[in-house]
Amino acid sequence: MKTDTIFYQLFQSFPSIFFELIQLPISEANNYRFDS
Repeated sequence: MKTDTIFYQLFQSFPSIFFELIQLPISEANNYRFDS
């Protein structure tokens, strides 16, 4: 399976950006853990 390294690095470095993109409160990112 090929992975998208740009998104992997982006979400690994800035997990809150995902919540901004889907328009959820950034405070939700505190409970989020990105694993791959």
